[in-house]
Parts: sequence; structure tokens; C-alpha cells
Amino acid sequence: MKKCSSCKLPVSKWPVKPFSSMTKTCSILCALDSVGAKKEKEFKKETRQMKVKLLDSDSKFWKAKAQKVFNEFIRLRDKEFPCISCGKGAGVTGKWNAGHYHSVGARGDLRFNEDNCHKQCEYCNSYNSGNILLYTPNLILKIGQERFDVMVIAQIKNWRIDDYKRIYEEYKLKVKVLKNEQN
Repeated sequence: MKKCSSCKLPVSKWPVKPFSSMTKTCSILCALDSVGAKKEKEFKKETRQMKVKLLDSDSKFWKAKAQKVFNEFIRLRDKEFPCISCGKGAGVTGKWNAGHYHSVGARGDLRFNEDNCHKQCEYCNSYNSGNILLYTPNLILKIGQERFDVMVIAQIKNWRIDDYKRIYEEYKLKVKVLKNEQN
């Protein structure tokens, strides 16, 4: 049985008898409401498409996405290790961060360098400025003096959106692999 496309009232209850079998609404008000709903749906679709297009070219958006997945990778990679600074055990509950030896503000070129970033407890990373005095010797023990020296050498890198997208995809895959290995 046919119903009004707007209010869902069956044809038998329509206030006005339909003048054609193609009539989809029971009244002018429902017809206007139906047109308005259709236009609203089209507007939402266009807005969604514009948002996707804008985000695709938004450097800050892709930098944040890449950083988030990179940090997740670091926490998964170092899951079995203690805090790189204070040595707080891996089995201890609490919030774990991906702590950068050289901060991303000071050395943005090392933002996505795996040798520069290791699992750190929330206290050392956020409240003790990375606890660099203890981070340095532990980092050298972990990666070796040679890799430490290579990391410290200046590498000027201006990240582009394409770099962020590539890094995001690369680390998203690495996270997936690590999760599968750990399960």
C-alpha cells in the first residue's frame, strides 16, 4: 500500500485524494517538507565532500594523523621495555607515552625518527621534561653510540603533506603487523 513519502500516512487517510498514481505526498505541506529534506540531504553530502577535500590538503591534519600512528607504533614496539628514562617496569599500569629524545619543537626533522623516540612513562615525559639526564645513557645503551651520533647530526627536513600521508600509511601498516604478532 502506498504511503506519503514525508509523513508516512497511508493513501486511505490522505486529506486530499491523489490526482495521479505518481503523487508521492498527501498534502502541499508534506510536499514542501519532502523537497526540503531532499535539499538538506544534498547539502550534507556536498558539505561532507568539501570537508574531505579540505582535509586532504590540510597539512596540520595529516601531521597529527601521522604523529598519532607513529606514537602508537613506538608504544607497541617498546611494549616489553621499561621507561627509557627512569626504568619503571613495563608491567606497571599507567599511561605510557612515546617520548622524543630531541623534542619535536626543537628538532622537527627527527619527529618520525625511530631512534629518537622511545616508550616513556607519563611522569618522565610530561612532568619531568623527558628526564633527559637519565634518557641519554639509557638511549645510548639501547641503540648504541654510533646510531646515537648519526641521529644527533643535523638533518634539515621540511615535511610536506605527501610525507605525512606516506608516514601515516607506513606506520599504520607497521602497527597492524605488530598487533598481529603480539596477539
